[in-house]
Amino acid sequence: MPNAETVSVPAALSQADVDAALRLMKPLRILIKPKVYGIENVPTERALLVGNHNTLGLVDAPLLAAELWERGRLVRSLGDHAHFKVPGWRDMLTRMGVVEGTREIASELMRRGELVMVFPGGAREVNKRKNEQYKLVWKNRLGFARLAIQHGYPIVPFASVGAEHGIDIVLDTDSPLLAPSQFLAAKLLGTPDGPPLVRGVG
Repeated sequence: MPNAETVSVPAALSQADVDAALRLMKPLRILIKPKVYGIENVPTERALLVGNHNTLGLVDAPLLAAELWERGRLVRSLGDHAHFKVPGWRDMLTRMGVVEGTREIASELMRRGELVMVFPGGAREVNKRKNEQYKLVWKNRLGFARLAIQHGYPIVPFASVGAEHGIDIVLDTDSPLLAPSQFLAAKLLGTPDGPPLVRGVG
């Protein structure tokens, strides 16, 4: 297993990278109009931001990252392994500073003193089941806490809310009717958790 001294991690974001990412995300931010509170309490470096995913929350991390970038906090997000199996999408995330969420990569970012963000629930939390609205689906994923202790990183918790008020899960991946999507997710992305079927409410 590679250690933090040998693992290859992309360099920290440049201002040009941030400006390009913000331009790319501008239409999405105009559409969603996210509201954030308390960013003034987030350090500019050497901290681990830990939070939850919304159901189908593929844009949770980019939206929050954009708010942080605009306020001088060049956060790096740890992404689920499934993201890095999709050509094109993987490349776009990499340009936005996202790195694969392995222990070795996270440790290297902390060794450098960077500001790091993680969603411990990963793909499973994005693909929630019925009756899991706003539940943390982290199981026993405590590696982030161990690394924070090892590197002397304070943990800054945050909560992302709102998206799950707008959808209702009709079928989740426990339903036999979604077995084909579950099979595809396992085959193509290496995760057994395919997306639920949802309908908009309100």
